This record gives sequence, C-alpha cells and structure tokens, in this order.
Amino acid sequence: MTSEIKADKWSPASGTAGTIGDSGDTFTVPSGVTLNTSSATLSIPSTVITSQTEKSSLADADKFLISDSAASGALKYVQKSNLPSGGLVKVAESYSTSEVANVTFTDCFTSAYASYRLIGMFHAVSSGTKLELNYKNSGGTLSGSSYQYLSEGQRIDSGSSIENAANGNYGDSGGFELTYNLDDSSLNSPACLDLVFYDPRQSTFDHKNFNGMISHYASDNKFYTQPIAGRYKDSGDATGLIFTISSGNIKRHDVVIYGLTDTGN
Repeated sequence: MTSEIKADKWSPASGTAGTIGDSGDTFTVPSGVTLNTSSATLSIPSTVITSQTEKSSLADADKFLISDSAASGALKYVQKSNLPSGGLVKVAESYSTSEVANVTFTDCFTSAYASYRLIGMFHAVSSGTKLELNYKNSGGTLSGSSYQYLSEGQRIDSGSSIENAANGNYGDSGGFELTYNLDDSSLNSPACLDLVFYDPRQSTFDHKNFNGMISHYASDNKFYTQPIAGRYKDSGDATGLIFTISSGNIKRHDVVIYGLTDTGN
C-alpha cells in the first residue's frame, strides 16, 4: 500500500463532489504547512464553538474575530478593551421573596467607580412603617447624627385629590428616611427606588450625597411620588449600604446596583 500520494491536484472521479477518508479518520496538517482557503468557501461545524468551554466574564485582552468591511472582509480581531461599553456595570444585587431583617450590601462601593445607581423595590411586613437607609463600611453602620435628607413630592387618594407632601431632616438624624408610612399589602405598590450615589468612597471631604426618585403606596390609602436628596455630613469611607424597616422585617425585595462608567474618578 502506498504510504504517500504525490499529485498536483485531487479531483472527484465523477461529478463535482468527493470525500477524503472515512468517519473516525484523522488527517494532520503539519506545522509550517499553509492550507490556503482564502478564495474558497470553507464550512466549519457548529461544534467549533459549542464544544468549547464557556467563559462567564471577559477580560480586556480577550479577542473577537471579525470581518473587516473596510478591508474587503479581511479577517481581523478586536479586543474587548476597544469595544464600546455601556454606562452601567452591575456591581451588586439582592433578591428575595422571604422576610429578612435588613438588606445589606457590604462592598458595593469600590475605587472602580465614582458614582453608582441603585434601582430596587421593597415590601414591608408591617403597615405604617418606613423604609430607612444607612451607609456602612468594614467597621459597621455609619451611625450618629450625621444624616440630612429632604423629599418633597405629591400624593393622590382614591378620589383623585392631589396634595403636596414633604419629609425631611436637616439636623440630627441617624439615617435616611426614604418613605412615608408603607402599606403592608403585597397587592399594592411597593416602595420603588431609583437613586444615584455620588462618590461615596471619598473620605477627604464631608457630604456623601445622593438623590433620586421614590414612589410607594402608603397606609393612609394614598399613592406617593417624590424626589429625594440626602447627604452624610461627616468624613469617612462608605463602602456599602444597609436598608431596614422602622419596625418589623422587609417582606420581599429586589435591588440592583450599577457603577457609572462615564463619570470616572
């Protein structure tokens, strides 16, 4: 049997289709050999991708194969670091349909981002309670009389009567009071939050600020919508947040925190 075939061209014996080898055979292209298919149609099996190990996160040096339309479809690669990126990067999340005493984010604030956006909702176990927020760090909750906040919005009742509603504390408060009296029915609106925290990690200056919008249904059978702003007026490094209810537990919650990449630090 011939162990080597030398020919300038292989062609099908009949028709326009041919086969190299049989199922289970392996053909090796040695190192240094060029297999030129630049002017041909090359079909590859889907297992080239599907049989590989999945990667759940990307490094800046990871590369993607592309066809460059500006170079007649030439194959090139682009690094992840050169791809356009969105303004929001998820840094923390918490979800539960079970009762919890508090919702704590221990290290959601890092040196990677200057500002952060929080989107979430909370249900209270007990009616007539309030959702409260504190900063925290590795030493625990940042307490003391250093929290100042103001919210002034509107409320509407079943008779479509609209009223102004204000809530705030400029003096000696031990935390941010985010809502009025919450309703405890899961059928009614939870406390819905959209808040932005500005440079909570800086420790050189006082006044770690946040602002945003909150809506909720209250135990007085009125729906509230309110802008809110607050600041922690003492120095110190805040690396996290803790949400609590003024009395009783949090019935359920769903919260996501994003780092804002377009603000830098």
